Amino acid sequence: MKITFLLHDAYAVQGATATVAPLAAALAERHEVEIVSYYRTTQRPLLPMPGVTLRPLVDLPASAPGTFREAPASPNALGDAGLARYLRATDTDVVIATSPYTARFLAEHSRPGHPGYLRISREDSTRDLKARETLRAYESAIRRLDGLVTVTDADTHAYRRALADATTKITHIPPCIPAPLVEQGGGDSRIVMAAGRLGLAERHDRLVDAFSNVVTVHPDWTLRLYGEGLERSALRRRIDTLGLYDHVLLMGARTPVDPEWAKAAIAVVPGSTEPSGTGIVAPLRFGVPLIGTDRAPAAREIITHGENGLLVPWDGAVEDALAGALCRLIENDTERRSMAEAARRGAERFLPEHIAAHYEAFITGMRPELTERSGSRRRPTDTRVRHRMHRLGQQLRLADLFGNPVAPVTVSARATADGSLTFRARADQLPPGAWHLALLPRNGTIGSPPVRLALAASGECLPRTADAVLHKDKWLPTEGDWGVFVQHARGGRRRPVRAGLVETAALLAPPALPPSDNGCGPWIPYVTPDGTLAVRTWNRPDHAELESVVVTDTGIVLTGTIYGSTARSHHYRFHARMSEHPRRMFDVPCHVDPHGGFTVTLPFAPAAGLHPGGEAVWELILSAYGGSELRPARLLGDIADRRDVNVFPAVPCSGPQGRVTFRPCLTDRHELVLRASDGRDH
Repeated sequence: MKITFLLHDAYAVQGATATVAPLAAALAERHEVEIVSYYRTTQRPLLPMPGVTLRPLVDLPASAPGTFREAPASPNALGDAGLARYLRATDTDVVIATSPYTARFLAEHSRPGHPGYLRISREDSTRDLKARETLRAYESAIRRLDGLVTVTDADTHAYRRALADATTKITHIPPCIPAPLVEQGGGDSRIVMAAGRLGLAERHDRLVDAFSNVVTVHPDWTLRLYGEGLERSALRRRIDTLGLYDHVLLMGARTPVDPEWAKAAIAVVPGSTEPSGTGIVAPLRFGVPLIGTDRAPAAREIITHGENGLLVPWDGAVEDALAGALCRLIENDTERRSMAEAARRGAERFLPEHIAAHYEAFITGMRPELTERSGSRRRPTDTRVRHRMHRLGQQLRLADLFGNPVAPVTVSARATADGSLTFRARADQLPPGAWHLALLPRNGTIGSPPVRLALAASGECLPRTADAVLHKDKWLPTEGDWGVFVQHARGGRRRPVRAGLVETAALLAPPALPPSDNGCGPWIPYVTPDGTLAVRTWNRPDHAELESVVVTDTGIVLTGTIYGSTARSHHYRFHARMSEHPRRMFDVPCHVDPHGGFTVTLPFAPAAGLHPGGEAVWELILSAYGGSELRPARLLGDIADRRDVNVFPAVPCSGPQGRVTFRPCLTDRHELVLRASDGRDH
């Protein structure tokens, strides 16, 4: 049979696209599947959809190959006209709408008279999250459709009650979540993780409050919050008020978030709503037990208390309940690992092949004659011709000949336990021939020549890949940033790289840390703001690694470890030096133990007494007697840019010329400095 999905933007990774793309690909193994995308926001879809035909209605031009723009939230006249024409003329057997708007449009604009095709609405959020007017219009449209697929069983019963007199068939099919392509972690990272929009309904504030109780007992555990939203600033203030700035990290958004789940030991969904259940299933696939509330319908249906996670009561002291559940899993390794295995097994029922079978059964239950029409149809002729012409153009390298923009190549990166990096390029995006992966200096990095690695074909997985390894013992880069490109072995223009999966979980494990005698030189691959792939490198034979920063009313207390056998052979003093006026400096005692561990207490008062007015930056230095100066910094771990992650609170202090506000900060080199300013720090 032929199945068509109506999507707002099939080229992005957010919203319904994340679950429709794997479902469409699974159905395409037995049927002809087409996705009509209201908007097209990039040259190629960001999610793989093998065998699926894409039909965009409105092209939004990108600024450059490989870049994309966010689709408008609202429809427009051009898209509406194109969608109406499609619904009148299509020869499809089934049309599946994936939003309230496309469901209403489908109900209003399907072919007059007998529709010819089944009309189904597929929900991507729970019923209780829809505004009253939206729900009223949506249910009116559902009455005119053939079927409705809900995200929870509770919603199925709610819609059946609300639409008791309708002929629409209503069923629940779980969200479609593909198996992770990321290497799974061992669950021993001591990281608690939550991911999603930072909004009021998500109640991350309660999780932060709960974690303040957890760290008093387990100070070696960290909470990471992934996502953006209107509550970010309020959460930052709450974190500072509770003194959790070194324990609760606002990580920002990550797309995709799968590489981050591989780092987590425990997952939490603290709110009473979870739109589709995908945020609950995502960590379970990685064997990460999840703590949720018994108020969220999706959580109640997916989490079995004590088996693959824990449910805490929504009524009463939720913060205490969350803290108790976290401590239970932190303190009981055996139970946590048992839940992790159960979570991994249970998540298999959400795999695309199983969810596709549910859709086939629902469709053929309404139209039994479609059972005999299984099997893929041939791809439309014009699509086949375009595909062949594109491959021919690649083989002839026409873009190089005519100076046209070249399409980007998707390259994934993984840090290994010894600190090396493996790269994997999509072979189907490379023309035939020998190709190299190149690392070129960026953002002012100087001192090291570019690196070129031969890409070797690999037949381990589909789609085919071309792989390269950058060995830790074969390259000694200068500190800085390196952009990743691919280039034909015979030369020509470099092909831009679009970042695929970037896996850095191994950098959290003790084996990934460099031996103390050899200094510190981590390599951290990361995704740039424009979606390209880059590598951040450090190279410090002698280094003072910051492990904790405690901000008090009178100063800061620093602890850390000195790396490098030469550096540890010295005695040290600690001094603060004003960068704009180097002669303004003061010393404080510094204790370094025989293993290189150091502790420093730096008071604000001397800096306030030397403050010249305006703004000033104090450099913080471990100075060896008879040796070099070390700048305490945070280099180890998996974070390529810590400036917006490790954020410390501001503290006011009295000085001779009035109030001075001090705030510890990390620079772009991850070195700790102390910023001073007159009056209140903003």
